[in-house]
Amino acid sequence: MEDNFKLEIISPEKIIFSDNTAMVTLPSYEGDMSILKNHISIITFLTPSAFEFLIILFLLIFWPMSAV
Repeated sequence: MEDNFKLEIISPEKIIFSDNTAMVTLPSYEGDMSILKNHISIITFLTPSAFEFLIILFLLIFWPMSAV
Protein backbone atom coordinates (compact mmCIF):
# COMPACT_ATOMS: atom_id res chain seq x y z
CA MET A 1 0.00 0.00 0.00
CA GLU A 2 1.31 3.39 -1.00
CA ASP A 3 1.54 5.76 1.98
CA ASN A 4 2.82 8.77 0.04
CA PHE A 5 0.85 11.77 -1.16
CA LYS A 6 1.66 14.76 -3.34
CA LEU A 7 2.99 17.85 -1.57
CA GLU A 8 3.22 21.19 -3.30
CA ILE A 9 4.71 24.32 -1.75
CA ILE A 10 3.62 27.31 -3.76
CA SER A 11 4.10 31.04 -3.67
CA PRO A 12 2.26 33.67 -5.71
CA GLU A 13 5.18 33.69 -8.15
CA LYS A 14 5.99 29.98 -8.66
CA ILE A 15 5.87 26.40 -7.43
CA ILE A 16 8.72 26.07 -4.94
CA PHE A 17 8.46 22.32 -4.38
CA SER A 18 6.37 19.51 -5.88
CA ASP A 19 6.97 15.83 -5.07
CA ASN A 20 5.56 12.86 -3.17
CA THR A 21 5.99 12.71 0.58
CA ALA A 22 5.04 10.38 3.42
CA MET A 23 4.48 13.01 6.15
CA VAL A 24 4.45 16.77 6.66
CA THR A 25 4.99 18.49 10.02
CA LEU A 26 3.62 22.04 10.15
CA PRO A 27 3.94 24.69 12.87
CA SER A 28 0.48 25.96 13.83
CA TYR A 29 -0.57 28.29 16.63
CA GLU A 30 -2.03 25.26 18.45
CA GLY A 31 1.34 23.45 18.22
CA ASP A 32 3.12 21.30 15.63
CA MET A 33 0.86 19.11 13.46
CA SER A 34 1.96 16.05 11.51
CA ILE A 35 -0.13 15.18 8.47
CA LEU A 36 -0.23 11.76 6.85
CA LYS A 37 -2.04 10.46 3.77
CA ASN A 38 -5.86 10.64 4.08
CA HIS A 39 -5.62 13.05 7.03
CA ILE A 40 -8.87 14.67 8.15
CA SER A 41 -9.54 18.07 6.57
CA ILE A 42 -8.46 20.94 8.79
CA ILE A 43 -8.22 24.72 8.62
CA THR A 44 -5.68 26.36 10.92
CA PHE A 45 -3.30 29.31 11.09
CA LEU A 46 0.36 28.48 10.54
CA THR A 47 3.20 30.25 12.31
CA PRO A 48 5.95 31.77 10.14
CA SER A 49 8.68 29.22 10.81
CA ALA A 50 10.23 26.07 9.37
CA PHE A 51 8.30 22.94 8.53
CA GLU A 52 9.45 19.44 7.72
CA PHE A 53 8.45 16.86 5.15
CA LEU A 54 9.64 13.32 4.66
CA ILE A 55 10.57 12.05 1.21
CA ILE A 56 11.37 8.35 1.03
CA LEU A 57 14.23 8.11 3.56
CA PHE A 58 15.29 11.74 3.71
CA LEU A 59 13.98 14.46 6.02
CA LEU A 60 13.94 17.88 4.40
CA ILE A 61 13.42 21.09 6.33
CA PHE A 62 11.88 24.04 4.50
CA TRP A 63 12.40 27.50 6.01
CA PRO A 64 10.28 30.18 4.32
CA MET A 65 12.20 33.34 3.44
CA SER A 66 9.61 35.55 5.15
CA ALA A 67 10.44 33.91 8.51
CA VAL A 68 14.16 34.75 8.36
